[in-house]
Amino acid sequence: MTQAHPQKPDDDDDVLISAIANAARHCQTGPRDFESKLKELQNTPLFMTHLPKDPQNNPAFEAIQALVYDGSPQEVATNFKNQGNEAYSERRFKDARVFYTKGLETQCDHVGLMATLHVNRAAAHLELGNHRQALADCAAALKLSPANVKALFRSARACMALERYADAVDCIERALEIDPTNDALKRELERAEQKRLVSLKELEKRKAKRSDEDAKERALQQALKARNIRFIGTKPPHLDNHHIRLDPGTNTLFIPTIFLYPEHATSDFISAFNETDTLDDHLHTVFDTRAEWDTAHEYTPDRLSVFFETRDSDAKVTLVRVQHDTTLQDCFRHPGFRIVDGVASFIVLVAGTPFARAFIERYTNAP
Repeated sequence: MTQAHPQKPDDDDDVLISAIANAARHCQTGPRDFESKLKELQNTPLFMTHLPKDPQNNPAFEAIQALVYDGSPQEVATNFKNQGNEAYSERRFKDARVFYTKGLETQCDHVGLMATLHVNRAAAHLELGNHRQALADCAAALKLSPANVKALFRSARACMALERYADAVDCIERALEIDPTNDALKRELERAEQKRLVSLKELEKRKAKRSDEDAKERALQQALKARNIRFIGTKPPHLDNHHIRLDPGTNTLFIPTIFLYPEHATSDFISAFNETDTLDDHLHTVFDTRAEWDTAHEYTPDRLSVFFETRDSDAKVTLVRVQHDTTLQDCFRHPGFRIVDGVASFIVLVAGTPFARAFIERYTNAP
């Protein structure tokens, strides 16, 4: 009788057996640094809780991988599916995604298995917040298995997360055609329908608001054109949402307006100057009480002169004096009046003071 000889283990088996033996020795040795010992154990495939970042530097892991790939493509894909399922059940979703991907990379010819790998990877993607990738996997699964209820259900979940509620409803309705007694699908359909209706109402509100805003803007532009108002834009103004607006009931414009006081390097801002108001109306409002900076008590409406700047074709700047009973509408009719960056500006001086004379003279003598 011929004596049977034990089979010689190959290189991968040697590495694996050595790794297991080392792990056992570590467990039996005397007192050592616990963290170091734990780290070594976690680098051994039997004790790993996550896939290593550099598997090529871990011979024991590579040996395990070699054994994993030992078999037909279907067997290898099934093995990866099972590992993925285990990782998923332990909430290791990134590892699960890797295992399912490796199963798909086998490109085995078992259509049902490949569809399952796509559906399972979609589940991992959903847990990781990769909703578009989940949709892609579900689409691939449905191409292989058009009646795959899980693929339709997970497509619906991804669509819900992406606020594509109509698509979610469509997916669930298709799933219910296949499995009409599925209570989970019915509950999800109800939830998706509610979300879809809320979304439609919000969409209608946004459309109505946008339509109203567009109508107001058209009316405003027509009003500005009718008054032949001229504008200059230099930079976006920082007016905290103060802007030219039109009262549709009275067809009256309200213009942000600034009174500049160059002698004191300060100003007053009027957010909504009615175009039919006179300058005197607002001067009396502004100086109804003395300003803190007016220590000489000079700024009273009866002592003030008001001007606006204008530029000719040669860009020469001049001052135009405005009477107190002038309205903004009157100013619009002056060919040199401009609204700069959405704001009407007026220079206010105390008439007859040395500063006022010098200030006006600078414009007069400008080249």
